[in-house]
Amino acid sequence: MKNYKVEKIIEKWIPSIFSLIVAVISFNYLPIFQAIILAIFIGIVLYLLICIIVRIVKNQHKIYRFFQFRNIHGITKFHSKRAEFKWGSFYNQYDSPHEIIFMGQSLNRAFSKEQTPLFTKWCNNGASFRILLLSPSNSYSQQLRFVSEGMIEAPADSQPQSILKNKIYSTIEKIEENFIKKVNGPKSQKPYLRFSTVDLPFTLIMIDDDMVVTLYTTEAEADELPTFVIKDKNSLAYQCFKKEFESIWEKHSVVTPYKDAILTESLKNWKDDLELKKSYYDEEVVRKPPRQAIIFPTYRCSNSCGYCMYKEKKGNINLSVTNFQDILTQLIEYGINYIELSGGGEPLETKHIDGILDIIESTRKSHPDIKFGLITNGMLLEKILKKHDLLYLFNDYIRVSRLNEADIDEKNLLFKNKYEEWQKGIKLLLEEKKKNLHDEDTKIGIKYLLSSNNKGSFVKMVNEDIDSFLHEFDHVRFKSERTMNSNEIYPIEQDIYRLLRASERMRIGFEAKVALSLPNIYYPRNFKCWISPVHVVIDPHGDAYICCNYVSNPKEVKIGNVLKSSFKNIWESEKHIECRCNLSKEICNCTNLCANCRFADLQFNYEHIIATLGYNYTD
Repeated sequence: MKNYKVEKIIEKWIPSIFSLIVAVISFNYLPIFQAIILAIFIGIVLYLLICIIVRIVKNQHKIYRFFQFRNIHGITKFHSKRAEFKWGSFYNQYDSPHEIIFMGQSLNRAFSKEQTPLFTKWCNNGASFRILLLSPSNSYSQQLRFVSEGMIEAPADSQPQSILKNKIYSTIEKIEENFIKKVNGPKSQKPYLRFSTVDLPFTLIMIDDDMVVTLYTTEAEADELPTFVIKDKNSLAYQCFKKEFESIWEKHSVVTPYKDAILTESLKNWKDDLELKKSYYDEEVVRKPPRQAIIFPTYRCSNSCGYCMYKEKKGNINLSVTNFQDILTQLIEYGINYIELSGGGEPLETKHIDGILDIIESTRKSHPDIKFGLITNGMLLEKILKKHDLLYLFNDYIRVSRLNEADIDEKNLLFKNKYEEWQKGIKLLLEEKKKNLHDEDTKIGIKYLLSSNNKGSFVKMVNEDIDSFLHEFDHVRFKSERTMNSNEIYPIEQDIYRLLRASERMRIGFEAKVALSLPNIYYPRNFKCWISPVHVVIDPHGDAYICCNYVSNPKEVKIGNVLKSSFKNIWESEKHIECRCNLSKEICNCTNLCANCRFADLQFNYEHIIATLGYNYTD
């Protein structure tokens, strides 16, 4: 109302007052009256100026935003609704673009049968094409939940997020059937398809120097949302949106729409494990047993892999049978129900392996609920299986590493002999699994490690294994060497995924069987590991460590020796608190040594749950 009165004064009263002043000034014999009128005029002008200044101050944020928007060089057009944009004419103006990016929740319409022939043509001409969809396997995604609720009324027997989830799976089928399979020209580049593990802030279509961006909200349909047209790759707007896409692509995306089965199982404990975060930041003693104990019986290993983090520790160091019994008894008495035999060496190569396996057999009979797992390179499987029933002893899992000639010192005939030995062990293990004499549910897995040495033959090796024995395993895990560059990993990962999905043998149970996650974990600048108490590592000397990558800085993560003091006193000690607080990015050098750590991966998933659900772990 105040601004309205000001405008009325300006329109009606100022002209009249001005006329009066002119009239008064014309009478020279009235100087006093003239001065009074002039003072009134000046007062009115000052009053109007004050009102204008007040109005500007109150609306300064709107004015600032107006000029700020006008200064974002590159935005050439704004549509209040995405539906106003003419997609057909936008795509058809390009004949042979060089770089294309599609990012969105589902992009279901974008990959229609009418449109994909043009995209196929671009890729056959050598264009780089990247597609990033929202991951349909993230059950904690707010976008999956809120957007789905607004699309249609969810069926009573399904979760709301299943609506958008099914739409994403529909897009995957379209991309694979109508697009990827038809890219096979002389200059062709297969498009990359990945899935964001975080909610997407916007949808982006980029073709060379042109970009169309739709800002996401919780609205169900993107066609109703505001959309920008951006041109010029050097502009501020273009660079900002492109940078955000690259960050999600590099740090928060996966190649498969299915969540790792092992990770999914671990995530069931998220509420209990979040107590570990509270104890970490409150610097409290951990008063609950670790979920798993990893025992290294030896540092010996007949293989010599270039990527091995323990290669400098190799030597004739073995855990005695008596000490193994002592350690195992302590762990079980403290309440640890999962024991893994693994190593900074090959566990089956310890001098006392027969005695150790006899102890495990005795423990299995006296404590049938205890679960044992084995991580092995597989070289001694045939020999050990002739004397011990490994599927009974290791009733949780046995995971074998894939032997690769490029990674070890032995070449040509020497490797051929070694590989034949490895194959015999694998074959016998799988045969024993089929017999299942004890009705044990032991999972037999195999791990493929992509390295800088084997990257040239990696895809070929996997392809050969798919045609022979790979489908017989319960679980197949793919990881990469910690120093591998992402740009080298992505094309190999894409090829592996397509080979696996195309195999009729691998299709059965694919979601629960395959864990394909080659890129290393991204660590933020302020990363601190609070998840470590879910496990403990004990080496052949009896030294206990709170990190499976302890070789990076053993003094910082060693909490004691279980052969000199009881495990209970070590685990609940002040030294344990001190070591936990030292587990930071700076101390651990995790960029290199923890880059594919399964526990760090678990922590990142927990952090996402906290952020998405707004869960207060301190209560």
